[in-house]
Amino acid sequence: MPTLALSYFLQFITITAKGKRLTNNNQPLITEFSPVQILYQNDLFNKLKPRKNYINSEQQADWVVAIVQTQWRGNEKANEYGYLNQDFFLTFVLTGLRRSEVEQLAWANIDLNYGTLKIINPKNGEDLLLPLGETLLHVFKQRKKYSNGSKYVFPATNNQNHIKDRRHVRHKITETTGIPFTFHDLRRTFTSIANRCGIGMYTVKALINHSYQDDSDITADYAQIDAKDLRDAMQKIENHILSKEVKGIILYREYSSKKQR
Repeated sequence: MPTLALSYFLQFITITAKGKRLTNNNQPLITEFSPVQILYQNDLFNKLKPRKNYINSEQQADWVVAIVQTQWRGNEKANEYGYLNQDFFLTFVLTGLRRSEVEQLAWANIDLNYGTLKIINPKNGEDLLLPLGETLLHVFKQRKKYSNGSKYVFPATNNQNHIKDRRHVRHKITETTGIPFTFHDLRRTFTSIANRCGIGMYTVKALINHSYQDDSDITADYAQIDAKDLRDAMQKIENHILSKEVKGIILYREYSSKKQR
């Protein structure tokens, strides 16, 4: 059995055995003590290293151009599915949201007048009110214009649910650019761009709704980030990754003349 798989298996045995010995045909499998305790006492379990992959600064321009230039079936339709894949990817890299958060974006939580989106109870249990950069706000306004009554920003083909599992779309961009990435890599890309823009650590953490709970810096609890600071930061990030050419492609998109359903 591979070392990592064995590690998970032994942890499972230990958790299952807590408070009650494992049995087989009413006979205890562990008669004296759990051998897993030796692993715990000597800290011998494999530790998974956090992933650090992201789209680096030399790749970002090619990646974004591929996003806005790649064509998909129904790409230019004047309905809720027009430019769906492009906008889906742009939202990741321009907000730093997690995959489930982007997939489940609902119009009820987007304020197009004030240019904000709200994520309800994300991973750390706190709501996030995130300002939008100018280009992403334009994208959402266009999507709302052609939303056709859809509840979600990125609806599934039945227009009732939200999209799920767009790995095939991600693979197509990787094939086009030669740049492998995961959806969570785009979250790390967002934070790396923020760092290159000189945005402060506390502001970055506020943008991605990162909890200060485990921070050793006691001043974190006293850091108050103004809404304008967040909006300025989001615009800096957008200006950094979107060239004037790319912004032009997004702002002057053409839609099919076919009537909406």
